[in-house]
Amino acid sequence: AVDRSARVLFWNNAASSLFGWTAGETVGHPLPIVPDQEKGAFREQLERCLDGENNGPLAGSRLCKDGTLIRASLSTSPLRDESGEIVGAVGVLGNPATQNRVEQELNRTASLSGAVFESLADAVFVVDPALRVIMSTNPAIEKVFGYAPDEVVNRSTEVLHKDRRSFEEFGESSEKNLERDGIYHCTRQMRRKNGDLFWADITVTELDPALGRGEGVVSVVRDVSEGKRAEEAVEKLAYFDPLTGLPNRRLLNDRLSQYLAQADRHGSKVGVFYFDLDQFKKINDSLGHEAGDKMLMAVAGRLRECVRKTDTISRLGGDEFVAVLADVPGENQVDTVARQILETMATPYSIDRREIFSSCSIGITIYPNDADDAATLLRNADLAMYAAKQAGRNTFKFFSEDLNQKAQKRLDTEHRLRRAIGREEFVLHYQPQVDLHSGQVTGMEALVRWVSPDDGKTIFPADFIPIAEETGLIIDMGQWVLQEACRHNKGWLDAGYPPMTVSVNLSAPQFLQPDLADIVEAVLNETGLPARCLKLEISETILMEYGRKTAETMDRLNRLGVAFAIDDFGKGYSSLSYLKTFPIDILKVDQTFVRNISADPGAAAIVDAIISLGTSLRLDLVAEGVETKEQLDYLVQRDCWKMQGYYFSRPLPNDKIEAFLQSFSRSDLCPFLLE
Repeated sequence: AVDRSARVLFWNNAASSLFGWTAGETVGHPLPIVPDQEKGAFREQLERCLDGENNGPLAGSRLCKDGTLIRASLSTSPLRDESGEIVGAVGVLGNPATQNRVEQELNRTASLSGAVFESLADAVFVVDPALRVIMSTNPAIEKVFGYAPDEVVNRSTEVLHKDRRSFEEFGESSEKNLERDGIYHCTRQMRRKNGDLFWADITVTELDPALGRGEGVVSVVRDVSEGKRAEEAVEKLAYFDPLTGLPNRRLLNDRLSQYLAQADRHGSKVGVFYFDLDQFKKINDSLGHEAGDKMLMAVAGRLRECVRKTDTISRLGGDEFVAVLADVPGENQVDTVARQILETMATPYSIDRREIFSSCSIGITIYPNDADDAATLLRNADLAMYAAKQAGRNTFKFFSEDLNQKAQKRLDTEHRLRRAIGREEFVLHYQPQVDLHSGQVTGMEALVRWVSPDDGKTIFPADFIPIAEETGLIIDMGQWVLQEACRHNKGWLDAGYPPMTVSVNLSAPQFLQPDLADIVEAVLNETGLPARCLKLEISETILMEYGRKTAETMDRLNRLGVAFAIDDFGKGYSSLSYLKTFPIDILKVDQTFVRNISADPGAAAIVDAIISLGTSLRLDLVAEGVETKEQLDYLVQRDCWKMQGYYFSRPLPNDKIEAFLQSFSRSDLCPFLLE
């Protein structure tokens, strides 16, 4: 069996014996048996088949694995999926010499030549005019049906059919078609002597066309079980996920539409769950895709146990699944199932003798409350799932119209963001970093701002950076920020101000660029900024997740003189060993701790611990978010001298930095400097 592009879908043992290729060597690859000189004729035959025609034997040369050519005929018929759509062709190869003799004898004399009759591989029957009694048959009946010829001669043909009903239906259809066309062709299930059912291709013709059915009819039966199995394999590929065996998106849409129609008839509701596994990419990256596949199969098994047999679980791809609950009373039952799924998914998995912990985030919609068609239900459930992830994962969220409005706003922001990059609508502001020990401005943190050309309003990073990261736009944006920050710092240096570092924040997609070191080095060379005047800031979460992948990049940049700072230290999860493993120069104390130093003893204790740790490891410390004299004094008393925050300056555009540097150098404008 082949698909519409003539790639092999199914290859049986007989084909392997005849041509030398195994199924493993052919399935998924172009059909190898057609030599160059036959490709035109084969393509024409395939095109007719794809147009819905059954094609009789096409004799020709066929190529074997060892390079030899053999003569063999090819008969093809359309391969259809469950919806009736033609998805390929099923081919049966036979000995053309024998088949041609049979056809010539039948057409010329309307009688069965004894030699051909005996040698034909298909089962052939001569049946009485009433289409009931077998008058004669050939030896092939034993191979096809399991009967010896003398076991069926003078017996009813019913013995060969699936059941009485099938026998009667076949007789009626044969009579009708023979009377009208003189021939009847069908594919149906027949029964062997041992009781097994098999698919057969049957052709019924008049024994003597000149006399009509008066002399009886000839039935030729070919076993096409292999072709049917190929059809079933194609159908399974079309409707089921090959990894988990769950319905795929196509079958899900079909079933969901049926559930909705049923709900309309009965006045019931349908619940749709859209979920994916939390942090599944980490499992794939750390344990490999084979372990990831095993986990997905385990997830599928667990999900089946969480729903009724009348419900549907589907895998859409990757780690995304959908559950459809038919005929649910309301939110209470849906809520119960969602909690059960969360609990089941959170139970540790045993994969390759490893214990793996995972969870999932679920978005839920209910028909007809949240949408009136299948596509919108799934889309809204996806939005709710995204909200569940934003809420911290391992939870579920019901869809609300507010989520839809947020999604529309997000889509609009993404569209505008794409235009903004090309239109250079971004500007950099800089927040000074000061060293109270020396009284010097030691650095500037570059902060990107988006100025809308529509109303001139400034859009802050929290409203567009997450979207830029998810869409990949952060790469181009980050390149621009790095270039501008280095260019501006070189300008301040050339203007005669003391050397200071400019800090540029890196997101995970930027940090993972394999050519990051080349990019940074090229920018430094182009702008002329010394490497010691550039500091790259990354979060501890990014370093924990991806640091080992980029250790070589960090080492190379560090050798150039570029410094690395851990931003928001203490907020994420961490392993302190990385502070010595990677070339880290600076710890930044997160502003959430600094802000609450006076009111929250816990925050103060964390600040003390970070300062003590940084001092012990001989790392520079920079406290963020300093806004009051009280905060400043607290930090200085603990030997944290470098700070940034509104107490010193808000983030300033580039054209105001020089004025700040000039004013800062005058001690009467800096009352916070220690004497």
